[in-house]
Amino acid sequence: MRRDRQTFGALLQEYRSRANLTLARLAAQLQVQPRVKSTVHHWESGTAHPAPDELACLYRLLDLDADERAELAAAYIQETGALPVERLSRRASRDVARLILG
Repeated sequence: MRRDRQTFGALLQEYRSRANLTLARLAAQLQVQPRVKSTVHHWESGTAHPAPDELACLYRLLDLDADERAELAAAYIQETGALPVERLSRRASRDVARLILG
């Protein structure tokens, strides 16, 4: 069953919570300076977005499967207009297009 499209921040918060990571822990694991937990909070609240290369790190740190990566990438593209650096599989690319176009 398909759920309603969520914002990048809502998805990030959902996946971070599922991974049992606090804001501070996720920020520390990103290993980009300067990195404080308020940065991740801004991403989740929608007042800022990660750089495209940070998105690939989030995929790995949150242990996202292909469908979750596609969903997060679609929200990212929809909100920022930027394409993530990570190359998606052909299936994931189709899923991103389907999520964006509805």
